[in-house]
Amino acid sequence: MASVTRSNRLLEGFINGGEYTVAQAQKKFGLSRVSARVLDLRNAGYSIYTNVRHDKNGKRIATYRMGTSPKKGGRARLYSEYRERSAA
Repeated sequence: MASVTRSNRLLEGFINGGEYTVAQAQKKFGLSRVSARVLDLRNAGYSIYTNVRHDKNGKRIATYRMGTSPKKGGRARLYSEYRERSAA
């Protein structure tokens, strides 16, 4: 039986509608570099959206989910377009 990598488990979580902060992904999937794994998934062609908010103390909290930004595709769309241009 094939081993399922932590990145693949993160991808499965996104595909199943999961939305994770860095701390949640670290705890659930045992990842230490969540943003690097998200970048790997983006480079593989998956559209992962980052939503940044601030808590009551002003700390930035990034939440990742699969899909596109509600802002006309946002950064995920721009990143996909950049990849297409650089691949040509």
